Amino acid sequence: MRSPLPLTSYQLECLAWLLQGKTNGDIAALGNVRRRAVEFQLPNIRRKLNVMTTYQALDIATKRNWI
Repeated sequence: MRSPLPLTSYQLECLAWLLQGKTNGDIAALGNVRRRAVEFQLPNIRRKLNVMTTYQALDIATKRNWI
């Protein structure tokens, strides 16, 4: 069973790409957005999940089967 999703679909997409080893620049190119748009999402993701690092956010998202 999936936990409620506090993240947007775009934030989950960013995490999924990060999990696959993509850089912020790679993710921006894949989503046809500016790199800054991706960089803007990362602190928001960490804040929503109440963690300090993106690695912690990835851990939560994978353990809860969000990505």
